[in-house]
Amino acid sequence: MKTKCRAMVLVSPETMEMRTFDLPETGEEDGLLEVELVGVCGSDPGIFRGKQTFGPRPFPIIMGHEIVGRIAAMGRGVRERHGVVEGDRMADVVMDVSGHPSGAELGLPLVGRRGTFILPGLYKHQKASLDLDLVVTKEIRVQGVYSHDSRAVRPAIKMARSGKYPFEELITHTLPLAQAERAVRLAAGEIEGESPLKVVLDPKG
Repeated sequence: MKTKCRAMVLVSPETMEMRTFDLPETGEEDGLLEVELVGVCGSDPGIFRGKQTFGPRPFPIIMGHEIVGRIAAMGRGVRERHGVVEGDRMADVVMDVSGHPSGAELGLPLVGRRGTFILPGLYKHQKASLDLDLVVTKEIRVQGVYSHDSRAVRPAIKMARSGKYPFEELITHTLPLAQAERAVRLAAGEIEGESPLKVVLDPKG
């Protein structure tokens, strides 16, 4: 079994470097995930630039909270409680929205009668022009989401596994881990001539 792992570390605003870490010991109640892909979230460019939200950023930071991977090791207690074994794929699914008012403006009319319109992204205090008559006449529920827990993740995993929706087609750019800075800049729209929909990092690349 591997004893080391790599990660791109944000050591200061707009400065990243590759570092190697020792893998932790896996106890009876622990699990270790081998990451296969990491999505770049719409919030990552702000973190990369050192933008403060609730206080100063605690540099150094290992970014990347949209992850998909397989269980590399797992303690007996966790295995019995969750009914999973080494090699099973797990996903930290996060709905990635545009973060731009136009996304909300385009999305609301697509909601069916008595449907739900979920807004999990931050719009940086930009104003959206929404046809609120649709909310009334279609009896639409508008739900903001700041985070999620297992009650949301498990149904999302089930939906992804069903194969009903071609989620892989949403990925427009796959970069190796060493190009994490370029991936963040792509997601931020800073690379001229590129129009990314979803950017991911491949740790094995």
